[in-house]
Amino acid sequence: MSARFVDLEAMVACASKLAPLPESLVRLAALICTHQYEISDAAKLVAYDPVLTLRLLRCANSARFSSSEKVSTVEQAVLKLGAAEVLAVAVAPHARRLMRGESSAYGLRDGELWNHSVATAVVAEVLSDHTPVRIPPETFTAALLHDVGKMVMNEFLDPEVLEWFDRCRLEGGMSLLQAEREVLDVHHGEIGGIVAQRWSLPETIVRGIIHHHTPAECGDLICHAVAFSNEIARIVQERSSGQGYASVLCAENLEVFQIDADNLERLVSDCRARFELVSGRYNVQ
Repeated sequence: MSARFVDLEAMVACASKLAPLPESLVRLAALICTHQYEISDAAKLVAYDPVLTLRLLRCANSARFSSSEKVSTVEQAVLKLGAAEVLAVAVAPHARRLMRGESSAYGLRDGELWNHSVATAVVAEVLSDHTPVRIPPETFTAALLHDVGKMVMNEFLDPEVLEWFDRCRLEGGMSLLQAEREVLDVHHGEIGGIVAQRWSLPETIVRGIIHHHTPAECGDLICHAVAFSNEIARIVQERSSGQGYASVLCAENLEVFQIDADNLERLVSDCRARFELVSGRYNVQ
């Protein structure tokens, strides 16, 4: 079967030709991913980008972070928001432009892919409060971008390719990822990784995107965190009850993050509440 239906070189070229991120954002991502930085260093990078500065100040003074004292400097905003939020707020507008459209090849209406991406990022943020395992701050951004490859692939998946996908899934019992690999020799995580590399994002974020369905293939904690966040986000969005959560989740991820049944129910509840709170900030419909 292979990839005779799709010009893989053209698909990769499309992912590689996306407009690069601003240099200040790339440097900010690299700094935060070192996990050893001073707040003042991050603030200096943000200060070179007036649009990002305004966005962070608005975020720091939003209802979620409300306090008696207004945040008036970039350094105060970075300190109040934390590394994960700062990086995600910085990347979000660029990701949203790419992912807000319809992804008909994946059965997603306008805005649905972006909504799921934000929900996944929210879970990645909330997860740190429910596990003794330290979640890398860049996980938030990797989770936000985990499905970006779908929008690139969407442009190349014509009805004939989609028919093969359906046959692989219905007749062969394959998952979507397995069908992509079978038909195209590449999956949306790998294409998303190319986008992240084009944007000069750190390798940890690239790995988190590539392996968000296959964390065991990489073994990096960020891959498990994005994979688990992706699973929980679907539960959050489906609004299903607390019965049987664990049965639809990867047992290995539950073990990695030491999440039991009671903690899982609290995690889902907290994620739903946080998602409602931040939806407006990320223009979720």
